[in-house]
Amino acid sequence: MLFQAGPANGWVTGAWARRAPHPRGASFAVEIYKRLPNDTDFTILSRQNIPGLNFASIGDSYAYHTPRDTADRLSPAALRTTGENVVATAVAMDGTDITARTKWDSVFFDVGGVSAISYSAIVGWIVAGASMLLGVAAWLRVTAAALRIGGGLRWACTAIWTAFGAVVTAAAMVGAAWALRASREVYHPWYAHPDRTFLMLLAVGAGMAWAMSRVGAWLPARMHGLRHPIVTWSLTLPLWLAISAAMLWLAPGAAFMWTLPLLVASPLLLLVPPGHQLAVRIASVVILAVTATLWLRNTVELFRFVVAIFGRLPVITPIYVYPALMLIVALMIAPPLIAAIATARPLLRPSLLTAALLLAVAITGGFAYAAPAYTFDQPLRRQVRALQEAGTDVATWEVGSVEPGLDLAPGAPAGWTRQSTSAPTSVPWGRLPQPFVFRTTGPGLGAAPVDLAGFTITPVAAGFEVTATVVPTRAGLAVSFVLPGGVTPARSSIPGALRLGQWTAAFVAPPPEGIAWRAGFARVDPSRLRDIRIAVTESGQTLPAWLPQDRAVWAASATWVVPAASLAQVAPVAPLR
Repeated sequence: MLFQAGPANGWVTGAWARRAPHPRGASFAVEIYKRLPNDTDFTILSRQNIPGLNFASIGDSYAYHTPRDTADRLSPAALRTTGENVVATAVAMDGTDITARTKWDSVFFDVGGVSAISYSAIVGWIVAGASMLLGVAAWLRVTAAALRIGGGLRWACTAIWTAFGAVVTAAAMVGAAWALRASREVYHPWYAHPDRTFLMLLAVGAGMAWAMSRVGAWLPARMHGLRHPIVTWSLTLPLWLAISAAMLWLAPGAAFMWTLPLLVASPLLLLVPPGHQLAVRIASVVILAVTATLWLRNTVELFRFVVAIFGRLPVITPIYVYPALMLIVALMIAPPLIAAIATARPLLRPSLLTAALLLAVAITGGFAYAAPAYTFDQPLRRQVRALQEAGTDVATWEVGSVEPGLDLAPGAPAGWTRQSTSAPTSVPWGRLPQPFVFRTTGPGLGAAPVDLAGFTITPVAAGFEVTATVVPTRAGLAVSFVLPGGVTPARSSIPGALRLGQWTAAFVAPPPEGIAWRAGFARVDPSRLRDIRIAVTESGQTLPAWLPQDRAVWAASATWVVPAASLAQVAPVAPLR
């Protein structure tokens, strides 16, 4: 999927839209990505105003950035279609002046993965303006027709009951998500098989909407809802107009998802005779085809992607997230569907539909309840870390997760307790970000995997100069120089910053010959400089056997804390400049 483009990307997305044989992507993904708390390899280029296209396989992102993110999880189809799209797009740009820049970002999207459309933001504003002007005119026309057909009182009662029914339906879907969570041993029972939960929410939403329509039949006859399809559009168009305006302001790259259906619906509803049910239903079918093309496939893939995204975030997913997303989609799909099938004549056997919906709720609810929350291919992301202070043979161990259970295998250290504060350590260690963190004291980590080539404190004219040279004994370490609280260097050969009250300079993956750090200090007690600590962190090491891995994947790190003046001496290296 093409999920990121820019900046000033119109000429690039245009080449993709014209030539990619299997286009998949949309500018709404750009708006989503802007709001995610992470970057990609393309971020560095985009910050320098270098345009480009960023593609990603999003269908299976459960293993993203874990040891299970292996080549065999990438399907041949994903490789083939991505390669063909990239080559075709590059060929299309081959004769283009790549130093050219358009002023605006583009709006782009594919149509069923067969073709694609890309147009400038200015065209997008023209489309939006036309859709909203026509939308207002269409709304006035269909509302006037609805008032003529049923009268003001019945139209108002229909609007009020529809709004009330939508609120009750939303509450039922949120309640179903809550019940699924409350009945299981985990907080995210939908993670490994989200489709089952989505089907359950869909069944509950449809069932409750139908139940509210049946309850409405008990109202006095003069307050019964109007069944004419034009009434559906008189209630829908103002919502589409309001959402289109909001999206143009908040996320213009995604506004086409609302403005294009509105642009199709408005002229059709201006042209068809509003009192002719068949004509309105035919127009509704056309509108439904457009909205379904834009929304259905994108919704299915987006929902799966969102589940995996929330699995990577250190938060307990609120139970309203997925019902809310489904209701947003329903607002675009349900109105044209209802208008296409609405009839003034009541169903002959409404009890059959009631029974079918109840059966659907029971079946989908059972499948959602029985689904395993986590599997080997869709694992729970957990974090483990250990820190060993100088002069000790034990370490502080912490385990964090978005699930409340500790769930460790035999052989694990004893004495785990849930924690809400950071461990007391001599270096800034902080607290794991997960909502459930457990801590204990366990086996030590052994000797620190570094040696010291030299550590000196030298008086100079303006104060003191400190040099420290660290040589790693293993690859891939992160070495941090941590000053005592309240001490800050006047200059440092490695950039640093305050971290949890202590100035820290870090160097990731030092070369085998080591790194040299030099810093100058003014107006400082030299005895305090002997309290400088070196924190050595190793990530991704071999996990202890007591960490279960059948349905979990671990982010692991080990940190050794040693006084800079205590490390073993080895041959010196040149200082880092």
